[in-house]
Amino acid sequence: MTATDYFLLSLGLAGVAGAIIAPWWFIAAAYRRAWSAGRPTQDPDLIDWGHRHGCTYSKQDDRWLEISDAAPLRKVDPQEVQRTDGDVVYLDDVEWAFFNTKRNVVEEHANDVLVRNREGQRFVAFTHGPIVGKPSVKTPGAQAVVAVEMEREVPFLLVMHKVGPLRLLESAESKLTSPPFDSAQLDFNIRYLVQGADEEFTRAFLNVENMDWLQQSPTFHVPGRGRGALVAHGRWAYFITAEPPVPDLLHDRLALVKEFTQRLLSASSAEQVSGTNEPENNV
Repeated sequence: MTATDYFLLSLGLAGVAGAIIAPWWFIAAAYRRAWSAGRPTQDPDLIDWGHRHGCTYSKQDDRWLEISDAAPLRKVDPQEVQRTDGDVVYLDDVEWAFFNTKRNVVEEHANDVLVRNREGQRFVAFTHGPIVGKPSVKTPGAQAVVAVEMEREVPFLLVMHKVGPLRLLESAESKLTSPPFDSAQLDFNIRYLVQGADEEFTRAFLNVENMDWLQQSPTFHVPGRGRGALVAHGRWAYFITAEPPVPDLLHDRLALVKEFTQRLLSASSAEQVSGTNEPENNV
């Protein structure tokens, strides 16, 4: 082979290598930009991750918490049911609106009210599912709701398990970005999604004690499914699960919601105290 042949061969090999390496270089550059966007700039306790739309991470006691904007559940006027994106269940004088992002139609539901009052507290447990006689492929089974009325209102807050691909994606993402904290600190965010309408209240609730409590609660974690969700809305706190609230499970579910309400009220008290003290500190 002549020198020209060697030169052309080297150019060809370089082109092949470039075609293979270039996409990975762009991917790595994107991750670097995303990670740089997530590094603390002015406030190390409030970090905006550029590669996660609408999410903010707050560092608190060496734990990383996810706080994202969420529209609170609202009471639905029967006249606007056809314009509501979600599932609507009416129970006595309480109107429940369950917004489902996977389905953009409203279905009527059959309700099975198990308990209305227990231990002096307004308490309800019921199921809701597809229209009777019209099975839905997307929602093959009914969900169960166990709810307790609280002493006072709190801002909307949702704590639910992350399942399937989302957990795998975040686990892989945490390895690719090589964050400056170990996987144990990421465990809570990988397992749970937390959404709150009020950031200060969400921070007050998401302390280390409550995070440990959620991760250790056997009744919150549904074995093999992980579909439990704890929700606060106004004066009501409730637990949603894919399992029906049969009498054998009702006691455990009720105990879970009651403890959840106490932690919510404690966080609300702490947030109110912080809010009343802040103006005095600024004077």
